[in-house]
Amino acid sequence: MKRINILVIALTLIFGLATTSYANVYATNLAVSAEVITTGTTNTTVDISFLLNEDADSGVDVKIYSGATLVRTITLATAVKGSHSVTWDGTDAGGTTLADGDYTFEVVAADDGNTAWTQISDNLLTVMYSPKGVSINRDIDSPHFGTVYISNGYAGTSANAGGVYNGDGIYLFSAAQDSLTFSDGGISWGHSSNSPNKTSIGDDGRVYVTDYGADELYVFDADISPASAFRVLDADNKVADQYISANWVHGTGADRVIYTADAHYATGQGILEYAIGLEDTMVAGNYGEVAIERPNNGYYQLDVETDQAGNIYFCQKRADPNQAYPLLKYPPYTGTTLTIDDTLWTVPMTYAGANGIALDEVNNRIAWGSYYSGTVYIHNATTGALIETFETGQSRTQDLAFDAAGNLYTVDNGSEYWHIWSSPDGANSFTSPGQTEITIETPALEGDVLVNEFDTNTSSAEYIELFNTTDVAIDLATDSYVLVFVNGNGDAIYQATDLTGSIPANGFYVLAETGVTDIGGYTPDQNASWGSFQNGTDAFGLVKGAAASDFANSGVYSTSLAAVTGATQQDAVIYAGGDYPDTGLEAEFNLPGGLVLNGSAGSSSRITDGQGGSNYANSDWEIKATRTPGSTNFVPPPTYIPYTIVEIQTPDAGGDTSQYYGEFVETTGIITALTSYSFYIQDGTADYSGIYVYINGSTSAYALGDEITVQGVADENNSKTQIASITDVTINSSGNALPAPIVLITNTLSEGHEGMLVEISGECTAVSSAASTDHWAFKLDDGSGDALVDDQIFSDAETSATLGTTYNVVGAVNFYYGAFTVNPRDIADIEEVIIENDLMLTFEDDTDAANWGVYDGATGYTTVTFDATAGVDGSGAMVFGDGGYAYYIKRPISATVGTDYVLSVDLKTLGWDNPDTYPITLSIEGLEAEENSVSINSLTEFTNIILMGTSINPTGYIKLQGANTSAAGAGGTINVAVDNLMFDDDYVPPPSLDLDLVFEDDTDAANWGVYDGATGYTTVAFDATAGVGGSGAMVFGDGGYGYYIKRPVAATIGTDYSLSIDIKTLGWDNPDSYPITLAVEGLDAVENSISINSLTDFTTITLTGTATTAAGYIKLQGSNTSAAGAGGTISVTVDNLMFDDNSGATDIDHPVLLAAGALSSSIVELVFNEDIDPVTGANVANYSVDHSIGAPTAAVVLEDIVTLTLGTGMMFDSTYTVIVNNVADVNGNVLLADTASFMYTYEFVSDLFFSEYIEGSSNNKALEIYNPTDAAIDLAGYTIGGTSNEATDWEYFYTFPDTLTMSIAAMSTYVIADASADSVLQAQADWVSSYPGPTSYNGNDARGLFKVVGLDTILIDALGNVDNATAADYAAAGIEDAMGEHTLLRKANFTMGNPDWMMSAGTDAASSEWVVFPQNTFRFLGTHPHTDLVGPELAGIVAVSETQLQLRFSEPVLAADALTLTNYSVQDFAVFAEMPTAITMVNEKVFLLDIPAIAPNVPYTLHVSNVHDMSGNVIMDGANIGVVLDIPGSLPIDRIINDFVGGIGNWADPTYSGSTYGILTSSTFASTDTMSFAGTHSGEMVLTDDPATSGGWFVRLWNINRVDRIDADSRMFFYLYGGTAAMQARIVVQDDGGYEAGPWRDITDAADDWQVISFDLANDPATGWINGNGAIDAASGTVGIDCIQIRSSEDISPVLYVDMVTERYNIEPVEVTFDVNMSIYTLMETFDMSADFVDVAGNFNAWGEVPMVLDDPEADSLYTITLTDVYPGESLEYKFRINGSWSDDTAEFPFGGPARVYVVPDTNSTVFHWYNDVDEYVGFAGMLIPTEYALHDNYPNPFNPITNIKYDIPENTHVTIAVYNTLGQHVIDLVNEEQAAGYYHMQWNGLNKRGTPVGSGLYFYRLTTSEFTQSEKMTYLK
Repeated sequence: MKRINILVIALTLIFGLATTSYANVYATNLAVSAEVITTGTTNTTVDISFLLNEDADSGVDVKIYSGATLVRTITLATAVKGSHSVTWDGTDAGGTTLADGDYTFEVVAADDGNTAWTQISDNLLTVMYSPKGVSINRDIDSPHFGTVYISNGYAGTSANAGGVYNGDGIYLFSAAQDSLTFSDGGISWGHSSNSPNKTSIGDDGRVYVTDYGADELYVFDADISPASAFRVLDADNKVADQYISANWVHGTGADRVIYTADAHYATGQGILEYAIGLEDTMVAGNYGEVAIERPNNGYYQLDVETDQAGNIYFCQKRADPNQAYPLLKYPPYTGTTLTIDDTLWTVPMTYAGANGIALDEVNNRIAWGSYYSGTVYIHNATTGALIETFETGQSRTQDLAFDAAGNLYTVDNGSEYWHIWSSPDGANSFTSPGQTEITIETPALEGDVLVNEFDTNTSSAEYIELFNTTDVAIDLATDSYVLVFVNGNGDAIYQATDLTGSIPANGFYVLAETGVTDIGGYTPDQNASWGSFQNGTDAFGLVKGAAASDFANSGVYSTSLAAVTGATQQDAVIYAGGDYPDTGLEAEFNLPGGLVLNGSAGSSSRITDGQGGSNYANSDWEIKATRTPGSTNFVPPPTYIPYTIVEIQTPDAGGDTSQYYGEFVETTGIITALTSYSFYIQDGTADYSGIYVYINGSTSAYALGDEITVQGVADENNSKTQIASITDVTINSSGNALPAPIVLITNTLSEGHEGMLVEISGECTAVSSAASTDHWAFKLDDGSGDALVDDQIFSDAETSATLGTTYNVVGAVNFYYGAFTVNPRDIADIEEVIIENDLMLTFEDDTDAANWGVYDGATGYTTVTFDATAGVDGSGAMVFGDGGYAYYIKRPISATVGTDYVLSVDLKTLGWDNPDTYPITLSIEGLEAEENSVSINSLTEFTNIILMGTSINPTGYIKLQGANTSAAGAGGTINVAVDNLMFDDDYVPPPSLDLDLVFEDDTDAANWGVYDGATGYTTVAFDATAGVGGSGAMVFGDGGYGYYIKRPVAATIGTDYSLSIDIKTLGWDNPDSYPITLAVEGLDAVENSISINSLTDFTTITLTGTATTAAGYIKLQGSNTSAAGAGGTISVTVDNLMFDDNSGATDIDHPVLLAAGALSSSIVELVFNEDIDPVTGANVANYSVDHSIGAPTAAVVLEDIVTLTLGTGMMFDSTYTVIVNNVADVNGNVLLADTASFMYTYEFVSDLFFSEYIEGSSNNKALEIYNPTDAAIDLAGYTIGGTSNEATDWEYFYTFPDTLTMSIAAMSTYVIADASADSVLQAQADWVSSYPGPTSYNGNDARGLFKVVGLDTILIDALGNVDNATAADYAAAGIEDAMGEHTLLRKANFTMGNPDWMMSAGTDAASSEWVVFPQNTFRFLGTHPHTDLVGPELAGIVAVSETQLQLRFSEPVLAADALTLTNYSVQDFAVFAEMPTAITMVNEKVFLLDIPAIAPNVPYTLHVSNVHDMSGNVIMDGANIGVVLDIPGSLPIDRIINDFVGGIGNWADPTYSGSTYGILTSSTFASTDTMSFAGTHSGEMVLTDDPATSGGWFVRLWNINRVDRIDADSRMFFYLYGGTAAMQARIVVQDDGGYEAGPWRDITDAADDWQVISFDLANDPATGWINGNGAIDAASGTVGIDCIQIRSSEDISPVLYVDMVTERYNIEPVEVTFDVNMSIYTLMETFDMSADFVDVAGNFNAWGEVPMVLDDPEADSLYTITLTDVYPGESLEYKFRINGSWSDDTAEFPFGGPARVYVVPDTNSTVFHWYNDVDEYVGFAGMLIPTEYALHDNYPNPFNPITNIKYDIPENTHVTIAVYNTLGQHVIDLVNEEQAAGYYHMQWNGLNKRGTPVGSGLYFYRLTTSEFTQSEKMTYLK
């Protein structure tokens, strides 16, 4: 039996995952009825079965693979939910039986999908009395894949249809919702209604179940069998009051951990981790680790999951949405408890009841559900952004889970169901791989006679030998044997021969061509005329039970064979003389892959007679040189003689051939190198100890270090000795150490090294570009000659070396193409050799002491000592003593000959009495021809000494030598401390671009180019005596024709350069009219030049500039003096030319003090023009401040800023002068004296301020002060000032009482209440103030908050004007006398005080820092800031029935208020108002009011009062909202509903509806003839923004009583004029189910044109509004027009026009043309017009699935495409792409950026775009992400009034760009926010943070992130 074992489960799994996203249908329970298909006349079959979870409307494909090749697809066009099967018979699509082997299969289920979240489960199958948890097996390789586990927490029978009794335990369902089994797992779950509770599934498929009642955790096998139950956690594994509500298993094996969610309300610990590893039960006392502390005040943690990376997600549940986070994401727990500050993101606390979560990692989304409703929220798992929500219709969502296909499962123990929901995915598919292989087998034939040998090539002697495999003779004629011959060319029979004789037992029968009587001495048993064997790929078969006549010439063999009853093929042979394979012959003879080759001489024979049977393999046959017809094929096996490898490798007398060549040998060795078909072995390290072994088969069974014994033939292959024709390899042992490589010189490779492991080192002298033809990869030379390194083992060898680099290579030696080569085994065998001669010694220990040699003769005085504290800054050092006898110490060094070296060392001398006479010498000895030395005198501080030179020798010494101080008056004993020694032997000095030319010879003459056209007069000559002082010079003559000479120069871009040159002119008759020009050309943006008149003596001319390019010229140009009266011939002599491009130039300028400023009364900051030397800059003696302050006590240097600390404080508002002396820059240039003056003033930075002022009735007065900083502030440094009546200055100052509350905590308030105030105020007070005090005011008394700064008391905030002459001084927000009998509350966006009350008070509500409330408003006192200052509004009302109204408030309200009957009244236009009879709370915003019966189609008004929101704000007086009980009717259709000619029809005013908010009641809607789309009139809507609200507005333009109706499947639209980018509009209708809204339409295009707004009721997606369900339900066929809705995200007051409200059926399509300009992207080289294309992907072409490529017909970078099938009002969403790719590098608006949106107008239109909205070339960076932070120079600079600032951010981070003045005072934050990575450009207009202009002068702007800070300077001019 032939079998091919190829397993593709892993491959098909990958295919399956690749198509998993958002599928709703998938297959589980894949199985086969049998695992083997047996081939024959009729093949057996296999049934492949599977289960669908849902209808596969687009069909099912069962795909069958051989390896990775698809061989058959069986399709079911459609398939319903449930079980299915297909049958396979082992054939391909054409009916041909496939080759024997193993096959795999997969099931691909497809569906057209859904457009919204859709329930796909059957309610009758999913009833559960009390479902608490749900999990689905998502392991595609698991036999339980798709199994659904539902935990039922409370026993009982549901009242729902289909309900049955449900016990406590786990229910198992199939993916098709079929009930599989129930099990309680042998556990008593009766602890509570939450036992069992939530479940999870580990990576091993086991199921983990929480017992919420007992707070225990169990694990079961996948069948929940009682025998598998383990209690993982119990009471011994939890602290008191710990509730285990949910669990999640992360990791496998020893890394397995379990996370639990602690649901305890008061003391919950958050999320705990238990490291359970390989155990099933935690030991007692293991309480786990708190992975995440509860993120707020300990509310319920009810569910937890992790992703593959270990990030942790969990939810919290509370009824109050302001008390819990519904969803949080944290990074992986690594041992340190995570806190709320570690969150990656959170969903804000604006939702209630998060009870369960479900992570779908494949699709990067996570869902959570509310316990208080059926709402499910879907978020992006990476960012936390809300993707969408949907309503399940359930009363609560207890738990959720995703299956492998992305379907979402929810459980609801309130409605007593569990459901499955499909994503709004559209067409989709899912691939499920089968886990069982199917094998195709061809059964062995029971052949008794076989073909044993044949020869198809020997002319006139071809034969076939048959062999009888039985023990009895066989009569071939009686049993009807026939040989049938088939031509491979056409696969047709060309001969059939009946066999006539008999064949003895275990004997032979030979058939030969007619006339052949002798074949190698054997007489044939039968002759037949078959016309010789065909000469190609042909075949013959041996058939039993048939006759030759059954096989007609040109017939089909298999057909003929099948037609003969009882006939069987006994044997068959396919032989090759031409191309192979021949699949036709393989099919005819049922021999797939079968082939026997007939050699050019001899025969093809079974290796032993009958070997392999009729189902042979090629390995059963061999080609023999000797033919053996009629006799046995068996050849006795050879005898293998054991030899050592040395014996086999040693050559014979000829010198290169093994002495045992051709013999059968056996040897033993260790494998040292492997290829895929051979290996090298070695048994020692002597010459000839290695050999190459040619396996000619796979070596996968062998490994380096295996000791093997091999049998084969000693062979030579192109003069390489090897062992080949291998018959046996035995592994004796493994893991042996490899023989050490033999280290060789590169040119010594020889015969004795062949097959051995060697090591060579040398420089790479050549790298091959074609190793396969060069037969080497690279060459190494160690100086002795090249060695070849080849790639025969490691194929990447030729790309692993670099020319000129030194390598150490280990490899096996091979003889290849006439040369010995070293063959590395992998990249590790090619090691770059770093020749390191450098030293870097910091002497932190005595390790290097032994390297210093002492050379002091016999005296013994010279010493070498390590001292741990004698070094720089107290670090370690070497201390050398010379004993006073001038001997020395030396340390050896090495260097590369010919390279430059540098020695840098820090030295300090000790005990030196006479240093000038007796210096020390530091030198480099031996590297150069002469000693390189420097003399050192006394160094009392560490000084850096540098020596540089060029090495001519490879070794030398560092040498320190003292002077002979033993003579009288000498210097005494000398000690030298040495630290930070650095020796670099290949020092490369920075290149110099400077010139210093003195022209002592003509060397430079060739560098001066002559540019004089064809005249030839301009000359360049060297003159040895024409220069300064008779020195050499260059002399240039212009010939009088105005031509010029130039010399090239180079510069560093961005640096300043200078040119200095001595010039003298000769022969110049008229210099004033004909000057010479000296210029620097090409370096600057414009030529930098100077005119030179007559210079009779040498004069130094200087030019300076800044290089903007890297190359240019020095240019001298004369004037055209050939005219009459001209200057004559001019000669110019040039000497001493110096060009300095400042690259590495020496700074020779001293620093300059730019500015000084006071940061506080004792801190002064100095700003210099360059960085300051840290030593002189920190010397306090170098500074002095006048006014008797003197020198500072400290000076701190930071680059170009020095901060001084003064010992005496400065006076407020006084001017000071600082004097600076002897301060140097970092290059040692000293500033001898400089001064700067400054004034000490107070900067109003973030500090305390008044946050609330109460002037209530009687003595109800209070002040509130707020601390906005992140630190507590001591009130001892503050006072409160006051005035009374008409005082013109501050009269009183009140100090804070010395109590425990003398400080204000960070971001907290301090309240002062009057001693006679109401108890409500005093309860909030930190200071109860008695008369007279800070609260003794009456509305016309100012109050100020003062801060004590130094000797001054500074006003930092004010209430009221000190000069209180008029009532305006006490007005605020446009309200006169606001400080009298009102409460003032500071707005939340103001975070600092304002001493200017008039600015603070403002002139209206918008400009004021304050909000004014009525008298006795106390509810804000004690907390700050406040963002909710507005009372609730009536958001909507619906008449649910004739006796019930549903009322919705705009925000949550106090239930006690909303449930009070007397707060409501309902009335029509004639009936007296009546109160509701009962009120029911739906949630905190929605209430049901039971009312007396109301009549249909009659307007009613509901009045509401005294209802407060959660912040205590009351609903406005007289709040009301209208309602009508609507009765459907029918109206004509296909008509203009309103053209506004006769008025506004049935439309109400904008504020008529209670849903309208944010605009004033003065807003109107009326007919006008000033604007119209068609006809003469339109409806004019004048909307006035309500200043009391912020954040935009909403308008419901109500169609009163919904009188106007339209057909339920028509399209309604209208035209709108006057929109903005902040506004949207939509249409709402009322159907049988409620209010259904069309899509919101952006109305940007309506800014200056009419735009159509439409709602296609039949095709547009609808959204439920108030009580709508998102679908159009109209039994009558019509719906009522409810309203037009318009909203704005900004506080604006627009005038809008509405016209031609129309219902229409058949709107004609229009064309939309997109034009995209790609020119900028072409400039940025991101787009190549010759190779790239642009396409558009949007909601009109399945986001690119249908290709839509743009054209560039004019080749001008403007690409265009026209859409022809779009309709007015349709909203197009789209993006453009480069080359059809969604890559973030090419598609528009990358990294999840928004799509473009265009609303189609009613006429053909063209839309123009710049690609990616980039309309400015910003250089190569383009839209790429920066790689590093950068803050660029502002421009223009200086500026007035605006300057531009650009900066680069390489990562998402918090960015601050702040402006400071020269005093260091904060002026304004230009940026203070989180920003994404990118290139930014912003502007500053010279205003400070109060909006007032700053003064002229120098300012600093600073970029600050967590990783980067940079400051730059700018100058503002007025």
